[in-house]
Amino acid sequence: NQVAGDKGRQLTETQKILGADWNENVDYETDLYRRYQVDRINEPIVAQGYLDVPELKAEFAIAAPYSIPADKKPYMVEIDSFSLPVNYKYFAVPKMDKDPFLTAQVVGWEDLNLVSGPLNIYQGRKYVGQSNLDIRNLSDTLALSMGRDKDVVVTLVKVKGKTSNQLLGGTKKWSTAYNISVRNNHEYPIAIQVEDQVPISADKEVVVTIDEVGEATLEDKIGLLTWNMNLQPKETRTVEFGFSVKYPKHRSIVIAPRRGTRTMYINGI
Repeated sequence: NQVAGDKGRQLTETQKILGADWNENVDYETDLYRRYQVDRINEPIVAQGYLDVPELKAEFAIAAPYSIPADKKPYMVEIDSFSLPVNYKYFAVPKMDKDPFLTAQVVGWEDLNLVSGPLNIYQGRKYVGQSNLDIRNLSDTLALSMGRDKDVVVTLVKVKGKTSNQLLGGTKKWSTAYNISVRNNHEYPIAIQVEDQVPISADKEVVVTIDEVGEATLEDKIGLLTWNMNLQPKETRTVEFGFSVKYPKHRSIVIAPRRGTRTMYINGI
């Protein structure tokens, strides 16, 4: 009787713990269940949350009727076509690539019920390439790369006579300057953004001075120079930038990009 009473008290305790999960048809005294309870106690506590996932699908009504043969072959059906306003702009980083790239800045795409996926890009009837549309990471402007344009020529050259080394007491001074030339060979005006850099010092004994940037805007933290130009047909524009570096004469300097960044640093060694 005492054994039966002890077993009954254990079952009542188990029933209280399980609450609504209690099932009278389950034998809670088995070794398998006891191991499960031990493992359950040792499980890590998981914080639950909710993720707001944007719309991943869209429905499109096919307005025109189509006849699709029952021959097990895939057929493409045009869903719709749209005309959107677009601004064309060129981008060039001559120290990285001698060719500028044309981009199309498209606005008004938010109302088209688009879904994320690959894009095939054509300029006129010419296939340019493939891009990818991710509606979750877009601003109000959709930027599409239209590839290289050989009719816009960008060159980067050192300015003769402006590279020098000077010894000033216990300090050395090294100076240099560059010319960036942009020519528009098209029969229409273009807008182009050109970028380059001046290095940033990573050593307090090495001082970088910017001598000339022309009409460029400068981002001090990364040394980024940006020129925004509007060129008429057959027009050529040239800009110049230069910088100087002062450092102790017993040291040398190395200009190199720092890993993981797009910034050019000067280190004294």
